[in-house]
Amino acid sequence: MKRTTVLLLTLIFTGYSYAQDIETISSAKPVQWSGAVGTSFTGQPTKSPQNTGSPFQYSVFGNFNLSLYESFDLPLSFNITQFGLNVEKPFYQFGISPRYKWLQVHLGHRNMFFNSYTLAGHTFWGAGIELNPGKFRFAAMTGRLREPLLIDALTGQELINPQFKRTGWGVKAGIGTAANFVDLILFRAEDDAGSIAAWQDSVYQNSISGVTGRFAPEENMILGLTARFTLFSRAILNIEGGGSFFTADQSSDEIAGNYGLFTPRTSSTFKYAAKTSLSFPIGPVSMNAAYERVQPDYFSHGTYNLVNDVENITVSPSGSFFKGRFSFSGMIGTSRNNLMNTRSETSKRLISSLNTMIAPKPHYGLNLSFSNFSFNQQAQAILLNDSVLIKQVNTSLTIMPYFNVVSDSGRQQNISAAYIRQQVDDLNPVTRDFGSLRTNMATANYSISLPKGFQLNVGLSHTVIEGALMRTALSGVQSGIGWSDASGLNMNLSSQISSSSIDKKSDGLVANTSLSAGTLLGKKHNLRANFNWLKTSSKQFKSYSELVLQLSYTYTIR
Repeated sequence: MKRTTVLLLTLIFTGYSYAQDIETISSAKPVQWSGAVGTSFTGQPTKSPQNTGSPFQYSVFGNFNLSLYESFDLPLSFNITQFGLNVEKPFYQFGISPRYKWLQVHLGHRNMFFNSYTLAGHTFWGAGIELNPGKFRFAAMTGRLREPLLIDALTGQELINPQFKRTGWGVKAGIGTAANFVDLILFRAEDDAGSIAAWQDSVYQNSISGVTGRFAPEENMILGLTARFTLFSRAILNIEGGGSFFTADQSSDEIAGNYGLFTPRTSSTFKYAAKTSLSFPIGPVSMNAAYERVQPDYFSHGTYNLVNDVENITVSPSGSFFKGRFSFSGMIGTSRNNLMNTRSETSKRLISSLNTMIAPKPHYGLNLSFSNFSFNQQAQAILLNDSVLIKQVNTSLTIMPYFNVVSDSGRQQNISAAYIRQQVDDLNPVTRDFGSLRTNMATANYSISLPKGFQLNVGLSHTVIEGALMRTALSGVQSGIGWSDASGLNMNLSSQISSSSIDKKSDGLVANTSLSAGTLLGKKHNLRANFNWLKTSSKQFKSYSELVLQLSYTYTIR
């Protein structure tokens, strides 16, 4: 009876939940209450030109969470300032996914995954089930995919692009194990034309400036396949695909013929999408080769932001040698669009990346990473001017050596450095004089931790950004010291000063110092004070100084 009451209360409050294994729910705590309340005061005796607000600010805040059976979370927060009360009401969606052995049920707001081209994580309000007894694989769902919308909930104004109520259902059935299986998928969704009265009125048609087309209820049915095969006990072949029957306007004329669950119309199309990959070892190296092709105008009502009109080919090797002292992972591939040669341009990309780790000993090593992405557009059916075609190469290189020392007394030291180079080369003959950009950054850091709670760190940095119109350089030094003890008392002091130059001419300095201290009073009370001072001097921009003082108190509820 007690558990039933808690469940009913949860339904009334309409919270959000996670999957819960019924076999372990008896050991979960029925009710848990946590959160924090506190206040903070901020003073700014001096202000920067960017800050024109009050020199004194205060805040009273609270964050609370009610947890039921370690699965249902009901959060709430508020904040009171000199500007008034702000109560943050989270976006609640209720759903439960109880699981018992090979059976799982989904109720409420849930999402399920059939494959990437059919139902792929789209949230629905309804019911679903997953069964995996032995080698039998089955899943099904039905529910509302989206609600009708005419009014923007934030502004109260009519939406420029309204939407119909959309419902859907799907079934996945297959046989096999995690290593070898075949699943067949059927997914169907349609808009409810009656959910928006008089949708054919001109006010709803061509309402978006610059967008052509007709606002109309849609219909979608997809047949899908997902399979995995383990070959020779070493290689793994994955296959994923979908064939989408899509109607852009349910009011368009029907085409003769009976297709069962789908009624073809003059606005209907059929498109397909498929992806396959093969993974196999070659000695200590693992190889993965993948191919994906998604036709133009391939749509699925069960996915979010599916990219169509694309073909991807990639090869991704990875490996580890010398007992893990050297490892690497990389990728090389190509991508293109305009698969049906219907666009005015074709975009092609060459993608390559390499990451390596060299660690002769556990306490020192070197990390390297390199990537190169080229993007090239070529005119097709229509002769385009060079100025509108993009031709770029993006290159990135990172080198990061490190050295760690841990002594028997508990003292730990770390020395690290980094060099990062990022480069954008514009190959378009019209825009290359002002479209290229180069960034070089170098850093060096040293830190030490002592047994009695002391930490010390110092660092150097230098950054140069070179563009067509300006060269900017920034060099600085940073330092910090901290201390903490077992009682909760802690203090931190940090300082940074940097100089800048524009076109190799000195521009000015930026100095920043911050000090913070905090302490715990018992297990629930926390006091903290912060001090920050900032001063800038510049020949190109306005100089200023700023001082900020803050005091805060927090009471933790457990």
